[in-house]
This record gives sequence, C-alpha cells and structure tokens, in this order.
Amino acid sequence: MVEDVPPGKPFETRASGWGEFEIVIKIFYDPVSNEKAQTFYHQLKLHAFGITDAEKDAMTASGEITSWQYEEQVFNEPYEQFYEVLTSVGGKGQGQNGTGGRGKGKGTKVMGGGMVGRDGGADRGALIPLQNSPRQPFSRETERLEIKRLVEAQKRVEEMTRELAKELKEKEETLRRLRQDPL
Repeated sequence: MVEDVPPGKPFETRASGWGEFEIVIKIFYDPVSNEKAQTFYHQLKLHAFGITDAEKDAMTASGEITSWQYEEQVFNEPYEQFYEVLTSVGGKGQGQNGTGGRGKGKGTKVMGGGMVGRDGGADRGALIPLQNSPRQPFSRETERLEIKRLVEAQKRVEEMTRELAKELKEKEETLRRLRQDPL
C-alpha cells in the first residue's frame, strides 16, 4: 500500500510491505542540456538489513529503512550552457520556478542538495565533498573508509588462503605417508 506524499518532498514514498524489488528510474534532462533521457535500475529494499543484528534491529525499531546507492553520471563534453548549470552555485542558471530557465513544467521540482561543493552544504559544484553530511552520505571520507574496508577484507582473504594452503599441504603429506606405508 502506497500513500500520497505531501508536496515538496520529491522521491519519498510511504509504503507497507517486505522484500526487494528492481525498479526503473528514468531521468529526463532540461532541454538546455541536449542530453538524452537516461534509464537506471535500482534495487529497492523494503526490509531491515545491515551487517549486524543490532543494525537490523535499529531499522526495525525506527520504522524507517534507509538504503543509499551511489550512482554517478558522467557528461562528456557538455554544452557550455549545461556546464554552467551543473557547476554554478545555488540558483544561478535556473529559472524562477527551478525548471532550468524556461518557466515550463509547473509541477517540476528541483531536488534539494543536488551536486554539492566542498563543505557538503546546499551549494552546488562539480566536486565531491570532503566530509559526509546528513543530506549527502557520499564524500571523499566515505571513499577512504570503503577503501580501508576493502584493504582489510583483502588481508583477511589472503590470511585465510595461507591457512588453507598450509592445511592442504599437511593433508597431502598425510596422504603421501598413507600411500607409502600400507597398514
């Protein structure tokens, strides 16, 4: 069951249900961009999840599931006008109602936050912020933590591989001895 969402809160829904579903998201750009619409596939998670049981329990207790997925859009050699819109600060390059300067699309809303600058605030820029913020969980800090996590996981896998290789050698030696010394 999906409820109506109050105006001013784009991309939010309230629903009851459980499971994981693939949804299709199609993004249409302002005509100033001269970009074709893009289609993305997103895995929607409608259940508590986490690395530990405590994380799952916290999601269940709060009644809110937060699932972030980083998607990157690369615009190779955008037109000058569109580049200005992408890299300008705040409302620069936008029309009165946030529709890209044409006044069309009366129901169109500009998503708050957008691309963020160095401080992770609401100003826009072409740079990934250095630190996380409540409205922007993706940053250089997130990237560093993910790299650290991957390096630690790789070390664990290498250690497990060494242990298994040692165990395999011991078992091969045992097998060799058993073949040489029949009972």
